[in-house]
Amino acid sequence: MEKLVIDCSGGARKAQLVNMLVELLDEEQRAAFAREFGALGVPGLAGEFDGEGRFVVLSDGLTEAEARHEHKHEHRSLEDVCVIVASSGAPPSVAADAMGVYGVLAEAEAKAHGADVAHVHFHEVGNDFAIGNVVAFCMLVDALAPGRVEATPIATGFGFVDCAHGRLPIPAPATANILEGMPHFAGDVEGELCTPTGAALVRHFAEAFVE
Repeated sequence: MEKLVIDCSGGARKAQLVNMLVELLDEEQRAAFAREFGALGVPGLAGEFDGEGRFVVLSDGLTEAEARHEHKHEHRSLEDVCVIVASSGAPPSVAADAMGVYGVLAEAEAKAHGADVAHVHFHEVGNDFAIGNVVAFCMLVDALAPGRVEATPIATGFGFVDCAHGRLPIPAPATANILEGMPHFAGDVEGELCTPTGAALVRHFAEAFVE
């Protein structure tokens, strides 16, 4: 692939971005991707295609919505996440990209909380679903092997979002930190269209932005 353009006109959320790339694969490539993701050595982590052909990351057999209902939470440091990624069995280039994405997240969280990167503890962005989707996205970019990655300006949505840190404006502080210097707009949809993880994926991979 000569060039990959990530369409962020509808936002940038982790599962949304993963499935944007899945749509570019043929049936054989999708099957290979699912096998490779399933072979990752992350305890409890799996993935499947749902009835609509969308790839869904599972943790201990639960979807992210089900896990949220069960109040399953993880609090991980950047080092914790990097250990999980490094031991996952993902190809070195994929692991390096995933850790690069988490480096972006850690710097944004550190700035938002006035803390050192080493003292940052991830909440939602460090759970199994976030790690799984980040690795999946990195695997897909690696499989597509574009010569260049670009993105369109990012729709953020507007209003407020409830998270582990309470009720926050959209874009949330960490997301806003990642978006600095990147073209983005609120749009006319109330709600969080761009999450920290989605913004970090675009920040890490996009070499330029196009209208």
